[in-house]
Amino acid sequence: MKILEVNHLTIKTSDLEATAKFYTEVMGAELFDRPNFPVPCIWLGIAGTQIHIMSGDGALDHNGEFVPGGAAFDHMAFMASGIEDFRDSFSKHKVDWKEFEIPDANIWQLFVYDPSGVLIELAFEAAGEPEGAKSPDQSKLYFPRNFPPPPLLAWEKVNRTGLG
Repeated sequence: MKILEVNHLTIKTSDLEATAKFYTEVMGAELFDRPNFPVPCIWLGIAGTQIHIMSGDGALDHNGEFVPGGAAFDHMAFMASGIEDFRDSFSKHKVDWKEFEIPDANIWQLFVYDPSGVLIELAFEAAGEPEGAKSPDQSKLYFPRNFPPPPLLAWEKVNRTGLG
């Protein structure tokens, strides 16, 4: 018995359009065709992993409420390349982020929240980054308690100004 791979991740959102724009425009995800579902949803792909975004009734909990954030789920992480391009994308779209370095592993990390409050980690092999790429900025240092998710209303503002 063994698990072969991660098939997909599913994220619930109260704003399908803002979440789709975040993952495609800010994170560089690809929009996939999907089967017909009885709830609003989109399927995306990032580096071979599918991300299913569900809205409407599909985003409600057993009490019929939308609950942002991850609850017991902490974050999802992707290996990435082009740390400066991601920083530029976050700045362009007015998305706040934090940074961290794991020196013994030669890993640089960026942390960002999606519009539903799901924390995303992007990990970069420092040695594989282009010459001139900057190591994590200590003024933006990530620690879980110093980077709470933004209120959902903040994403509505971002959607109107940075992603809309």
